[in-house]
Formats: sequence, C-alpha cells, structure tokens
Amino acid sequence: MITFHSFLQAIRKQKHVGLDVLGMGLCSASFLSRIESGDRKAPYLLRECLMGRLGISGENFHEYLQPREYEAWRLRQEIISNFLCDETETAAGNIEDYGRLYGDDDTISRQFYLYVKAEIGGCIAGDPLSVRELYREAVLCSMGHLLEDFSQNIENALLSIQEYCVLVKYIANELDSCDSADKKTAGDNLKKLCRIMDKVEKDTSDSDMAAKIYAMAVSFYTKGIRRFFPEDGSYACEVKDRCFKAIAFLRDSQKTYFIKDLMEALSDNDCLNAEERALFNELSGYYEVIKSIYDDYNLPIQSRNAASVYALMESGAYAIGDILHTRRKMFGLSQKELCDNICTEKTLARMESGKCAVQDSNFRQLCDRLKLVPDYMHGEIVFDDLNTYEIYRRVKEADNGKNCDELKNNLTKLKDSLDMDIISNKQCWARALNNYRRENEEISDEEYCENVKKLLSLSVGNPDEIDASYVCFTEAEKMLLHNLALRTGRNKEKYINLIISELKREDADIRIMMYFRVNAFLLSYYASELGNAGRIEESDAISDRIIENGLRINSLMYISDNIYNKYWNATQIGRKTSDELKRCIAVSLFRNNRHDADFYLSNES
Repeated sequence: MITFHSFLQAIRKQKHVGLDVLGMGLCSASFLSRIESGDRKAPYLLRECLMGRLGISGENFHEYLQPREYEAWRLRQEIISNFLCDETETAAGNIEDYGRLYGDDDTISRQFYLYVKAEIGGCIAGDPLSVRELYREAVLCSMGHLLEDFSQNIENALLSIQEYCVLVKYIANELDSCDSADKKTAGDNLKKLCRIMDKVEKDTSDSDMAAKIYAMAVSFYTKGIRRFFPEDGSYACEVKDRCFKAIAFLRDSQKTYFIKDLMEALSDNDCLNAEERALFNELSGYYEVIKSIYDDYNLPIQSRNAASVYALMESGAYAIGDILHTRRKMFGLSQKELCDNICTEKTLARMESGKCAVQDSNFRQLCDRLKLVPDYMHGEIVFDDLNTYEIYRRVKEADNGKNCDELKNNLTKLKDSLDMDIISNKQCWARALNNYRRENEEISDEEYCENVKKLLSLSVGNPDEIDASYVCFTEAEKMLLHNLALRTGRNKEKYINLIISELKREDADIRIMMYFRVNAFLLSYYASELGNAGRIEESDAISDRIIENGLRINSLMYISDNIYNKYWNATQIGRKTSDELKRCIAVSLFRNNRHDADFYLSNES
C-alpha cells in the first residue's frame, strides 16, 4: 500500500532533495527521516508544507483528519472564506479562536495565525508599520535562515506556496514601511522581490503556484517602482516584461490574481513596442469583459481582503468520524457489522461522533471494509512516482479533449505505472478506457453504462440502490456517476442528485470554494440538466452560485460554461442576447481555450 511517508520519500529522492534541505526551518533531518520510515506521523499542516516544498500542489489532495486536526482545518477554511467575502471583523474573531487551538511546537499553525493577524491588522488600520512585526514573526517561523542572509539562502531554499505568500507580503510590507526618501532600502526590497520572481519562474512546474506567487510579487514590485522611482525610466522594460509574464501565468492557470494591478502597470508603460502594444490591446479587451462579470456580481475584481489569502487555501480534508459514519450508512451497515473483529461498538460510536482519535491500524481496517484509501489521494489516483502523475495528467487532458490517439497511447503507460490493486486507481484507468471505447464507437451507450456500473460495484455496489440521504463518494466514484448520468436513459436524475447531494449541506459554499475544480465541474452539469428540464430559475441559480464562488477565489474555470448556460436558458424564454456569447468567447480566449471559443463563435454565427 502506498502511504504518505512512502510517497514523500519517493518524490524527495526523485527530486534529489536532501532531508536537511527539505526540513529547513520546519523540522530536523532526523525527525523527517522518522516520518519517511513510518515511525512518526507528520501533522497535517507539516505534510502540506513538505509536499508544497517538493512542488506538489495540494489542491487536488484529500486526506482524513483526526477530530482536533479537522477542527483546526475547518476553522482555517472559515477564516479564508471570511477574507474572500470581505468579512474582516468575523475573521478577526475566528483567528483568535484559532490561536487557542495549536500548541507551542506547531510552527506552521503559528505562521498561519501571525500572517492572518497581520493581514487583518493591515486591513483595519491601513498602516503598514502597525503590523510590520507580525509579518516578520510569521517569516521567522519557518524561514529565519532567509532573514539571516537573503541573497545567499534564497537561491537554494525550498518553499511551499504558503511560505512564498508570507515572504512576499513581508517584503511588500517592508517596502510600504520605508520612508519615501529611503531609496536604498526600497531598492534592496525590490531586488528581493525580483529574486523571488526569478526563483518561481525557474523552479516551479506547477502553473497554479507560479500564477499565485509571481503575479503577487509583480504587483508589489510595480507599486514600489511607482512610489520610489517614478521618474527612473530604466525600470520600464523590466516592469513590462514582468507584467506580461505574470499575465501569461494567469492565463495558463485560468486565474485573475492581481490582474487589475498588472493591467494598470502596462497601461502606463511607454516601453511597449508595436507587437506588445497589440497584445496589450487584446488583453485589455479580455480584461474589460472579465471586469464586467465581476461588476455584475457586485464584486471588485481585486478584493481588498482577498489580495493574497487565496494562497493559503488547502487541500481537501474530511473528518474521520464523518467519513466512517456516512459511508457506513451508505453501505447499510450497522456499527456492529463494520467494527467486527476490529474494535468495540462503543469505540466506533465514539470515533464517529468525534469524541476520540482513531488509531491508524483500526482506521486502515475500517477503510478496507468501506473500500476507501486510508492515507491520502490525489484526485482519483494514488501514486508515488512523478512520471505516473504526469501520465495521469495527460490521460485526463486527452480524455477531456476527445483526443483518442493521445488517450490510447497514454492509457497503456498509465496502467503499467499504477498500482491496479487499489480500487480507485483501477476505476480511474478503466473509466478513461471506457470513454475511449465509446468515443471510437466500439461499444454502445448501453454497454458503456453497464461497464460504469461494474466499476462502481467494486466499491459502492449498485448505484440504483444507494439512498441519497447518506452519501460519501470518492472523486473516482463521483466521476463514474457523472459518466453514467451523461449516457444513461434511465435514473439520470437520481444519479445527478447522488453526485451533488453533499453540495446541498450547510457548509456547501465553503466546500465549493475549497474543492472548486471538481465541485464546479459537477454543479455545472447539474445546472445544464436543470435547464434542459425547463427548470430555468433553478438552473440560473446554480450557475450564479458557481460564477460568484469562482470570482471570489479569482478563478475563471467554468465561468464561461455557466454564462453560456444562462444564455441558453434565456433563449428558451425569449430573452436571448448576443452579448453573453461575446463574453463567453472573450473569457475562453483569455484562458487560451480555443476549443471553447470556437464553439461559442459557431453559436454566434
């Protein structure tokens, strides 16, 4: 079985990173060695930070947390949501609650606490000097070696996205705190921002991380130039190049972080040649459309409180007790049946209610009965090899793009790379194969649906018999249900309701934000089906929900899909306008998605 510690060790060795370098400022090499051997369990936030330092985005990972860790995770997500919704005073109360949850030795939790305190203080006081020490303390938590000698140590430092965020905001605050006449100190801080930008560009293979940090650093860099060196034209070309590069990262990751600042810096730049001026004019057209969508939802395109908090968003996490309870109920098992020969019914009841921690050995046995991966997952698969993840990414891209030749070539490679004894891996691979065979008309829709049901039966039984009152699906199972709903002539509504049932719960909007990639995808399909069924108001409401949440987290993913859904709904009731199609085209082109843009263009003509 692949576990987190075997995954960590494998990726670290593939990247040729030493224990001392990976753990610098976080933990000792000996402690990290014990984690990799399985002798010590790394706390959740340390796992996140270590993965981030190795360049593995946590966005698609999800794990099961013990009660105390889940309580802290949940409160962090509420604080992030407070910021995204410009609820500063609520965030101020929540961060103090969070400060009472972690121990003195929890370096990363303390860093989060100090950083958020500084962000809140900056928003309320508007005085960079008042929060200067908080930012510095936050950096010292895990990056004290950088403050000792920044120029010497930054080159070889490994940092997670959260650490990059803290570091950039600390430098930006130092810049803001400078006296206007202190050009030397200002210049030193601008050079530090440049070093971070160069490092991100060179070291980061994750486009999302590059977009988040590079755009942030460029924004503060351009503001510093305007404040301290407004008449010095020697900076103009570098500002121009940095801004265009930041926007390229944004387009690749379908994000809008700091785009307002970047466009303003380019508009004032006299260093653009004819080709660059043409590109800027093209980008300006896209920007105006994107800004108009923000305006429609009464949201500023650059929320004052959300300027950097997006970088603190974490991977998906679930409470162990909730998972055990809900999955058991979905399977129709009693507590006695689930815990037989593993633990007592009383112990299981306490686990499910969150009144006690769950021993790893018990949790693994319970997960085996519930057909779950007990340790961690990345999307639909479990892997411990970077090459496997790259093949998996190519398979998904080819599957989504209906590129049958590319899909066929990579399916064989993926099967050879994956541990096919893990149910979710087998489901993921076989689902893509099933899609390939249907796209090539090797099987009928009926055969396709039967194959999907067989794959679902490996873990959850017959989907026709699942009660939507208790639903707990893995991502692989959700995607299989989605495929089933797409192709079936029967029970489509039931399958859709199963997929989106957990998104109707009390904390749904927070969960949509935190798992936007998969949940927005599933909800977009739900909105489309509601429109097809003539339930226009409900369909529009779901699309509005996706668009608003996407805009709050600065993501353009699925925005054009849902604008188009609303456009299609409007045509059904005689309110068709071509402006919405033009917006879909502009957003798609900004995202470098020519396929979608061509689709919208064909509808416009």
